[in-house]
Amino acid sequence: MDMHGVNVPERIKHLHGALYLVPFDFITVADREPAPEQKGYIFSNPRTLTERGQTDLMDKRHAEILRNDIRDRTLMYPFVCRWAETAKGEIRPQLVGGERRHRAVNKLRDDKTVVKDASSAKLNDKGEYEYDHRPADQVYEFVLCQIFSAKSDTDALALAYSENSVRMNFTEGHDVAICQELRKAGASDEKIMEIMHKDVKWLRDTDQLIAKLDEESLKDLIEDRIDRDSAKSLMEIEDIDIRKEVRLTANAESQKDASRRRERYQKKVTAALEEQEIAAGSVADATHQGDKEAITEAKTRLADADTKVNRTVTERDSKKPVTKKKHVISAAKKVTGNDPTNKQTLRAPKIQEHYVDYLAKIIDNDGKCPEDTFKIDTTTLDFGLAIAKAIMLGSTNCADVCRKFSDDQ
Repeated sequence: MDMHGVNVPERIKHLHGALYLVPFDFITVADREPAPEQKGYIFSNPRTLTERGQTDLMDKRHAEILRNDIRDRTLMYPFVCRWAETAKGEIRPQLVGGERRHRAVNKLRDDKTVVKDASSAKLNDKGEYEYDHRPADQVYEFVLCQIFSAKSDTDALALAYSENSVRMNFTEGHDVAICQELRKAGASDEKIMEIMHKDVKWLRDTDQLIAKLDEESLKDLIEDRIDRDSAKSLMEIEDIDIRKEVRLTANAESQKDASRRRERYQKKVTAALEEQEIAAGSVADATHQGDKEAITEAKTRLADADTKVNRTVTERDSKKPVTKKKHVISAAKKVTGNDPTNKQTLRAPKIQEHYVDYLAKIIDNDGKCPEDTFKIDTTTLDFGLAIAKAIMLGSTNCADVCRKFSDDQ
């Protein structure tokens, strides 16, 4: 039994603290589609809450890069798991963090790819470490795991969020999607802030976005097609049809900006590919001539060129269109002729001058406005004055103002 009171299966070896040596095929992955009778939040990889997150998990190029890195440099980090009971009543580690690495190792094992064996390290005559290379299904028969106690699915999400939030492409959209998911499951403000390490203002703003944005605008925010500030600006446009037109126009402007950035980076990619081709030719020439020193130098240049190609391709591909507030403001001016997101808030002196004093004048004048163009029932004016005074004094409880006015009549 470990420190969490779990009867650790015999196949798992406890090393230290939360660190265990686990048979790879003993690790379970949470079902993406829980049984219909299950209610509330059901744990799964938080990346799957967004289309972009799902794309990251399935991206073939990034998957190949990760597999090659594990093949050549070994698995650098332990998997993060929790103790969970299977449908058969077994206690086994359930994957909480590291699904991309888990997929990579699984593929290497299935293909029996020959990989670097970190456990075989030995010093050579030059004082350098050398490693054996063996099939991945042998090297990764057992893997290191950090296993924690997370009895509820929301506790598991807290672990997964902590592990994922510092890794690849875990974005503001994921944060909003997770907050939305937790709200659906009835999580309290305190629980959400605890899991996501966010403050009250962030949660209040996020709740407003989820509640006030239409479905398409909220989807764009979750999928990072628009940023948080642009989503707030769109939220201020109350007419849904106008908001949609503004959003689509702003997204189109963002697309143009991103295309221009990608074109600039494509030039860097082309130059890097040319360097790679030249370096590969140098390796071939040196190999043909049998010059060992030249081969070593050429291979070093080729490795540098390969790194440069990967870096520039990653930079180019990262230049995806994201609509910003400036795009929304520009689009709003095109669609409506002004900026509907620019709403001014009156301060107390202005409320006093333009509402309280003005209404008081009309009441003193027996319901006639100063311009003498209309007349209003004084009871209605008294009620309006009471509301204006309450707003000026900072009251946020309209019900109390109405109740007091009714009692005074």
